[in-house]
Amino acid sequence: MKPFILFGIVLALCINTVAYCDDSGLNDKGREEMHVQVNRDNGVPILMLNDKPMPVIGYRDHHPVVHMETTESFTKAGIKIHFLSISPAGRAYQGNGLYKLLDNNAESVLKKCPDTYFLILTSVDIKKASEPRWFNGKSDQLTIWPPNMREGDRVSMASKAWREEVKGDLRRLVEHVKNAPYANRVLGFFLSGGGGEWGDYWDYSKPAQQGFIEWLNVKYGDDVQLLKKKWNDPNITFEAVAIPAWKELSSADDGIFYDPGKNRRIIDYLLYHHQLAADTAIDFCKVIKEESDNKKLTGLWNGYMFLPEWWQDGDAANNIIANRRVKMFSRILESPYVDFVTAPYSYQERHSGGCFVSQIPLDSIVLHGKLALVEDDTRTHLSTSHSAYLSCQKYGDDFGKASNEDESIAVLKRNFAGVLTKPGSGIYYFGLGDDGNKWFDSPAILNTVGSFKEIAGNTLAKDKNASNIAVIVSYRSFLYQKINDLSRDFLLNQMYHNLTVVGAPFDTYLDSDLNDKKFPFDKYKMYIFLNSFYLPDAERQLIREKVCRSGNTVVWIYASGFIDEESAQVGNISSLTGINVAKYEGKLTRLNCVVNNYTHDITKGLPTNTRFGCERTMEPVFWVDDPDAQILGELSCTTNEDWIRTFRKPGLCVKRFKSWTSIWSGIPNLPSSLLRNMAKSAGVHIYSEGDDQVFASQKVFSIHARYDGVRKISFPKKTNIYDPFSKRYVARNVDKVEEFMKKGDTLIWMLE
Repeated sequence: MKPFILFGIVLALCINTVAYCDDSGLNDKGREEMHVQVNRDNGVPILMLNDKPMPVIGYRDHHPVVHMETTESFTKAGIKIHFLSISPAGRAYQGNGLYKLLDNNAESVLKKCPDTYFLILTSVDIKKASEPRWFNGKSDQLTIWPPNMREGDRVSMASKAWREEVKGDLRRLVEHVKNAPYANRVLGFFLSGGGGEWGDYWDYSKPAQQGFIEWLNVKYGDDVQLLKKKWNDPNITFEAVAIPAWKELSSADDGIFYDPGKNRRIIDYLLYHHQLAADTAIDFCKVIKEESDNKKLTGLWNGYMFLPEWWQDGDAANNIIANRRVKMFSRILESPYVDFVTAPYSYQERHSGGCFVSQIPLDSIVLHGKLALVEDDTRTHLSTSHSAYLSCQKYGDDFGKASNEDESIAVLKRNFAGVLTKPGSGIYYFGLGDDGNKWFDSPAILNTVGSFKEIAGNTLAKDKNASNIAVIVSYRSFLYQKINDLSRDFLLNQMYHNLTVVGAPFDTYLDSDLNDKKFPFDKYKMYIFLNSFYLPDAERQLIREKVCRSGNTVVWIYASGFIDEESAQVGNISSLTGINVAKYEGKLTRLNCVVNNYTHDITKGLPTNTRFGCERTMEPVFWVDDPDAQILGELSCTTNEDWIRTFRKPGLCVKRFKSWTSIWSGIPNLPSSLLRNMAKSAGVHIYSEGDDQVFASQKVFSIHARYDGVRKISFPKKTNIYDPFSKRYVARNVDKVEEFMKKGDTLIWMLE
């Protein structure tokens, strides 16, 4: 078997002469402890077991021993990576008694499944309800939650006492595992924290307040005069610093934006708030690396960007994107102590005929040499709804629950294809809840999962990413925004409803990744900046030199580059995009862009009633004021805001330069048909124009059908098409093929 899968599928070295890991003898008495690492030498992170690449795919269950029959079934299907859980990691006052359940579970699983390897999932939270003893004399270490400033249910992430306690817990846990009979079956440790997924809530506790002051002292080098200057406050001192009031996080200087020249105080706080979570997670991973002599993996849930955001509009306390404490995700990616990052795939559009979207930017994670893992907790037809979700069965479904076995398998294939075509990414299956084992308890499902491993191992070790579109997202830009609901339009709706059905694969990166020396600038023909509203000067220059060149097409949405290191001004947008942009000093609701020029290549052939926009209030509003730009669409809004009545200004344009093309849209949610025309104009190959989700690499093509009908599929060159599930050739030496598909069908073809 060739190396590919890690907690899913990790594409391996593109050579045939590589040595593979042999499981035999790993449990022999006296054998040297297993050494696990991630090899990053060839540009694609690969799991190495005792210096040999290891093909793996994972399965997680809350109760692997209770559900031993399913655990065995996954093992027989070739799935050898399993999870063991321990919570907490082990308090000093509890001694080794806490490890009994962990030890018993490991031994029970190995007795039935001797070839199994483990990731140990450990919680680092300390909660008042479960560990009241810890809070004796430390009640001031509890979180304080806005808006009513009540005591939270756990210790503050800023608590130094908590951090030192957990570091000791982790050292003891790693030491215990090193000396356990199953030591050479443990791949590493998976840290669960900050409410489970490092997305902890806002905190106004005493430790958080003191932590902010200490952080500012470090940032400004104990220079109070510099603090006064940056905060525009001649009376401020470090001792007088306070966390901004909760209501201040829902108001800003210019619409949704904080201006660094006016409100560095809040920007500093947001930076501290998110950096604290990243640095804490890194600190814990470092402890594990040190205690295990760098022989075990470390990783965590983190970096959630493409969330479902099912909360109500305007409810700042429950805005899920704002509450996810991951805006300094770049620090996680840069850390040498983190080997993998994972998240469930997005809960939006999961249903048959919907789309697979990773909540984390897989390509960015891989670029930094980390393993990017997707948790697939698909609601198969066998899953049971929680009692709280009974209305799902009456009016809809439970996060896209499949209605039958065929639907279940097609959705699993779709998700697998989304991971399979991303070298360095992986997947593990998780039946959520106490009855989670039932979700996959079907011979057909298990056979399919087993086939995934076979496909990856036998065919895709030589595969390469084939995307020509780079989608650029920004975590940092949230540090310059008040809590708002527009992120779902700039990120979520744009991703779920439009980009996924363009008909060509795309890669997703952080804008800060453009600084990375390994960033493959020459690979992409089209760049789309979704929400890079803040960009430092060095990255602006880098974009001009590396992105805006070589015939590339660059698409900018809304306030791209509006904020630099010192100010927020419309001239920043103009200088970045090369298009002169003007600003309306006011807010507009239900602003739309109506395409009114259908003669340009980018708009030719579109329905002549093409319009897009969002229902939420936009402030500030920007429009095109450039006589050299070709106008393709007009911003339009009928409103009584400021007695405007009907707002009409150019809002979509294209401007060609000698070596690149700039496209700017004043509002988000560009439809797939428009994006597809932009991609074709940029020279990107479109595999299918039918608004289905398409995945493609050099060796793999996959399509998931949104509706019944014939699909016209084209390839960049003539190829042989092989179906690994039916074990037959679909066609030979072709660059076009037609295939009838039913809604929800998934095709996965190998290209030879």
